[in-house]
Amino acid sequence: MASKFTDFLFSLSDDPNLVQEFEKNPNDVMDKAGLSADEKNMILNRDVQGIRNHLLTDPDLQNAMGITPGSPRPKKLPMCVFIPKP
Repeated sequence: MASKFTDFLFSLSDDPNLVQEFEKNPNDVMDKAGLSADEKNMILNRDVQGIRNHLLTDPDLQNAMGITPGSPRPKKLPMCVFIPKP
């Protein structure tokens, strides 16, 4: 099972309603997802390198990405598109 952080990022990429909720109140949406303060800060501060590093430490990342066991990890990870700051 992927981490809450990984699941959350994939949910944002798959669920337009979640993106709309996130645009309105990102902290509430991240709280509901069970993200830690550090994880929330990475997202809010658009820390792309921190997000990438965090994803790479998830032992279930390949499964979350639909990559079969034994297959190599992609050289690049898809990154979410950040909502512009108001």
